[in-house]
Amino acid sequence: MKRALALTAAAVIAVSLSGCSFIEEIATHEKELSYDSWADAPKRGDLAFVPADFIPNDATDLHIRTQTDSTGKLYAFESETPLDTELCSPAVISGTPTLDAEWWPDEIPTDGYLCAPDFQVFEVDGVTYGFRV
Repeated sequence: MKRALALTAAAVIAVSLSGCSFIEEIATHEKELSYDSWADAPKRGDLAFVPADFIPNDATDLHIRTQTDSTGKLYAFESETPLDTELCSPAVISGTPTLDAEWWPDEIPTDGYLCAPDFQVFEVDGVTYGFRV
């Protein structure tokens, strides 16, 4: 009995210490991580936070927000390297993402790129944004 109470108390403490991101993930089925550079982001493991292939290796200030119960994803990053023309082609941006983030721009331009796999990508004020629904 004491062991069960200790395990329950440990679980409550763990949930409390994990903060708002854990509660947000449960409530919204979304989670978000940010990295100073592409090199800081994971290359394997939780695939939700492995940068998409179209993101250049010199990307900095990388933000990733993902839906845990579907394919929705948002990216934002800065880079001096242009998008790879083998992965991205000019396209008209259509639709809107199913996610939102405080770092996401208020308006999405209509000119942008379609980047593999299924991302619509555009630039606003030197920041590159991408989304998949």
